This record gives sequence, structure tokens and C-alpha cells, in this order.
Amino acid sequence: KLTGDDKEYYGPRWSPDGTHMAYTRADFRDLSCKGCPSSIWVANADGGSPRLLVPGDEGNLGSAVSQSWSPDGTRILFVRTGPTTPSALFTVPATGGAPTSLHLSGYEASWGPTRIAWVDGETNPTSLWSANPDGPIKQKVAEGLVASPSWAKDGRLAYLEGEATAVIVNGGPAVRVQLPFERVTSLGWSPDAMPTP
Repeated sequence: KLTGDDKEYYGPRWSPDGTHMAYTRADFRDLSCKGCPSSIWVANADGGSPRLLVPGDEGNLGSAVSQSWSPDGTRILFVRTGPTTPSALFTVPATGGAPTSLHLSGYEASWGPTRIAWVDGETNPTSLWSANPDGPIKQKVAEGLVASPSWAKDGRLAYLEGEATAVIVNGGPAVRVQLPFERVTSLGWSPDAMPTP
């Protein structure tokens, strides 16, 4: 067991070297966590020495969620979402420090070998984008019922389309894989680069 106490934990992500994990934590208010601002924490691989990386905020800044490590493990991409502001993408040094806005609206952020990907719910229909994490130029990947972008180490991007279809893109025609489940909520890649739900 890596976490405990009367708190809510979700979205664990391993650092590229496997020595740390980043996760989202929401502290209960009263008997539940409905409306609790969540924060991002980093801990050792065994759950030890947890430290607050990005605090949640009761005000307009709201929650910090959807953490994803840079390939070199020095930065973490995350989403700041609040009750009165649209979700926006930020990066923060993995050792701590001030977050940097990427000036991009979106959620479900994922950092790949050379680019980032995210879903933008402010567009109609919802759209999936990718960009250089240090540059303002972005590229639309898909639109519609898209969710859960996830990068393979070789640069392929997978995402969900609808409730149970994985789409894999790599510069050529997209490959669609019907998953043997009624509903899938997220995708990830295994170390040998085979997509797993």
C-alpha cells in the first residue's frame, strides 16, 4: 500500500526512471470530497517521503490534476481547473517551484517523447491537440468523442474515440482498434509499446 489516511488519491504516474511517482490528492471536507480542491504530490516509488508539488486552491485556481512527466523527468505537465475558469495547461519543475502557464486550454494532458497532447472541451465538438511543450504552435489531431491521449516511447499517440475504440496515430493513416469492453475510460502503453486499456 502506497497511500493512506482519509484522503482521495488518483492518477498515479511513474517518473521515467521509476524512482518516483506523481499523483493527485484531494483532502476530505466533512464526510466527502465533493468540491475539494485537489493537489499534486510526488513521492518515492515505495510511497515514502511524499511532498506537495502543486497545491489546490479554494479560490479561482481550483484543482491541479492530470499530471504527466517530461521524458527526462525534470518537469511535470498538469492541468489547473477551477469553478470559474476554464481548464488550462501548466508545467512545473519536478523538484518544486513556480508553475509556468502554457497558455493552452484543455484537460487530460499527456507528455510524449517530443510533444504534449491534450483534450480541449472548449471547442465544439471536443478536440484533441498536440504541440511542442516549449512552443505556441499547436496541431489538431482529432475531434468528436475523443479522450485519454497517451504516448508510446516511440512517438505513437493513442486516444479513445467513443466508448471502446482506441485510435493510434503516427504521421500516417490512423489505426482504429475496437477494444473488447463495453466502456473504456483511459488508455496507457505497456513498456514494449503495445497499447493496453
